[in-house]
Amino acid sequence: GLRDAHTLLRGTLRYPGWCRSIKILRELGLLNSRPPEAEAKTYRDFTLSRLGAPPGSDPAAHVRERYPAPEDAKVRNGLEWLGLFEDRALPPGLRSGVEVLAGLMSDKMSYGPGERDMVVLEHQIASVFPDGREELSVSTLVHFGTPGGDSAMARTVALPAAICGRLILEGAVREAGVVIPVRAGIYRPVLKELEAHGIRFEEKTALLR
Repeated sequence: GLRDAHTLLRGTLRYPGWCRSIKILRELGLLNSRPPEAEAKTYRDFTLSRLGAPPGSDPAAHVRERYPAPEDAKVRNGLEWLGLFEDRALPPGLRSGVEVLAGLMSDKMSYGPGERDMVVLEHQIASVFPDGREELSVSTLVHFGTPGGDSAMARTVALPAAICGRLILEGAVREAGVVIPVRAGIYRPVLKELEAHGIRFEEKTALLR
């Protein structure tokens, strides 16, 4: 319904080098769900097979040769830190690239005791009114996970869906088919109930002109 919007931009904040890292992971077949043609026994052999390098050679050297740029050093170090160059046996059942990568990430990157995640979401809307007045409306959500409990990501994804599901069962939402939640009859009760779970937006408006 944003027919008069001149510019609409959706962005995500990432650590520097994130896009390049994902590109290299994809090129190495580590985001692929297809099983390999030959089953590797170690992480080292698995990585060599993904590089198309001869067995028994040094995977780190092959990665440096393929990605020699200084800006790729962080990616090379990350692959080594994850354990993809280690002469260590692969756990049984891990076959595809994404399964091996996810297994290593789960071992190395899971939350430790007392750690938690954080979700930050911000909407910025610049409005121009018929009288020439310009306003900037900023809506910000900051939500933290519970150490040892639910993550902020899990809560902010699952609770709105669960609330909507209950509203449908109760007959409060009667629209059929695929409906996006831009109607007040849907988003107002959902936002109100989310506040009871500690998930709420802070709204600020500033006059630009």
